[in-house]
Amino acid sequence: TLSFSPSSLPGGTVGLGYSQTISANGGTAPYTYAVTTGSLPPGLTLLSDGTLSGVPTTNGSFSFTVTASYGFGCTGNKAYS
Repeated sequence: TLSFSPSSLPGGTVGLGYSQTISANGGTAPYTYAVTTGSLPPGLTLLSDGTLSGVPTTNGSFSFTVTASYGFGCTGNKAYS
């Protein structure tokens, strides 16, 4: 079972740069990260290394699930909003 850090994401501000690293542990590194359900706030992207960054362009609440993949088809998920 994977655990994810951070457990929740800090809010962003429209027009200001945002950067947060999502990491997993409990499996075998390296991990590859992707958004598998929902959608990120407009203006943000999640890189495969777990870096969530960009400049938010819209106010609101957004829910999405990040999946960390490792090894031969092993995965773990974390829901964020």
